[in-house]
Amino acid sequence: MRASFLTLLLVLFSSLALAEAPQIFILNLAESSVQFQIDSPMMPITGTIERYSGRLVKTGKLFNQFEIFLDCELASTKITGEQLQGLSIGELMASVKNSTAHFEGKPVSQKSDGTLNIGGTLKWRGKSYTVSFPLQLKQEGKNLIALQGKIRGNTTNLLEELPMLSLFQIQSASAAAKLVFIKSSGSFNGLAS
Repeated sequence: MRASFLTLLLVLFSSLALAEAPQIFILNLAESSVQFQIDSPMMPITGTIERYSGRLVKTGKLFNQFEIFLDCELASTKITGEQLQGLSIGELMASVKNSTAHFEGKPVSQKSDGTLNIGGTLKWRGKSYTVSFPLQLKQEGKNLIALQGKIRGNTTNLLEELPMLSLFQIQSASAAAKLVFIKSSGSFNGLAS
């Protein structure tokens, strides 16, 4: 009787442990996009970043209990605006050592409209920056999570890292991202193309 009670307890605790295990969601590039615009009195520069990867780790049952990890290969930047379409920002970024930016963050607050404020650390070229930005979260069933948002800011850090961009007299930069994560049964493999 005692052995069966211990067996029952072990089964119960192991099932609870499995239920609380983090769930991994991998970024689906086919459904995701990262776009940017740089405002300048000369002309706006618009473009996309083509190579990035990421994972979202659900750490609890609530929709805002997750951590997000993103890698962005800045050398894959493509200009889409008409004025500078021939200019390869990607080649400029590729010449910069450590052109992969890495972000780790999680929700730190929530607004009344459901927008999550994501806070974390952006690492690029051996430096770390504390950043935060708003994102809307949409969960479709248990297998898909979509994050969408826009950020606008000054370009102080950008100009420090790439002083040649000062030739464009940049005033501000903004980015819009749609990140769609699909539940994974495997492991995270880094940047995808």
